[in-house]
Amino acid sequence: MENSDTGSECLQNFSTAVPLTALIPVVTLSTLAGLAAVFLNVLVIWVIYQTPTLRSVTNYWIISLAVADLLIAILGVPVWCLRLLHKAELIKFNVHNLFTVIVVLTLSSSSMNLLALSYDRFVGVISPFKYHTRLTRARSGKIIVGIWISSLSAAFATLRKKCAISPEGHFVLFTGIFGIPFLFIGYIYFRIFKEAKRQKRLIKVQIVTSSQAHDQPSFMRENKAAMTVAMVTGSFAFCWLPSWVDSIIHLVSPTLWNETQVWLATTTLALFPPVLNPILYSVRTEAFRNTFRTVAFRNRKRNSVNVIRNF
Repeated sequence: MENSDTGSECLQNFSTAVPLTALIPVVTLSTLAGLAAVFLNVLVIWVIYQTPTLRSVTNYWIISLAVADLLIAILGVPVWCLRLLHKAELIKFNVHNLFTVIVVLTLSSSSMNLLALSYDRFVGVISPFKYHTRLTRARSGKIIVGIWISSLSAAFATLRKKCAISPEGHFVLFTGIFGIPFLFIGYIYFRIFKEAKRQKRLIKVQIVTSSQAHDQPSFMRENKAAMTVAMVTGSFAFCWLPSWVDSIIHLVSPTLWNETQVWLATTTLALFPPVLNPILYSVRTEAFRNTFRTVAFRNRKRNSVNVIRNF
């Protein structure tokens, strides 16, 4: 996130124009990421809606996360590009405050959805027999509503601030909506991997009874699902962690932060989780992979029929 001066009542901030040599590749990458994210996340939501076997509690979190990803692509990318054009002095319209609102909304909703998704896998691995009583559809729905209400509240609260975010506010913002949720996620996965290691050790050293043989595939499915969520969470952290580091640089040395313009690279990188998440679902989850193939085959077959008819 990047700051600017917005009014005489605000303190004068540093301001450096974005050069065209940086503007063109950043806008191009951002636009491509936005288009890919819209297509892939709409496909994820559609696949879950059309496939009864995919309508599980776990996939409710995935739908909610896909909606957050769509907001990044539909709202965040265009406003980010407008912000760059303003900083390149090609347009006068300043959308800094609007961009801040979108960042807070999408980052907080994504972080909390990933936290909920991680907890879902935690219960699935640690207490599989209590999963359906702890995470019912109704309870999960209420949590999702709570996530979006709190994210919207935090986002609209930033509208009251007329000035750009200060270095201190930049750091506190990213720590609150990114750093703290990921501390909890890190602890959850520490427990998950510890339990998975324990269960794998038991499977190796114990004599497998018929009931244990029946439970082993269930454990392996839960463990694989947890690893998939871990990869999604890891890709999200990889793309957003540089922005948190950027906020630290902004806090420690505002002059260096402004002159190097590292925020151009970190903010552009943060646009890519919406593209990576659907790809990870399709690679790691057989149900998604098979459905994607079915959709692609049907479309290819339909196009072939149309070509024959029009010939």
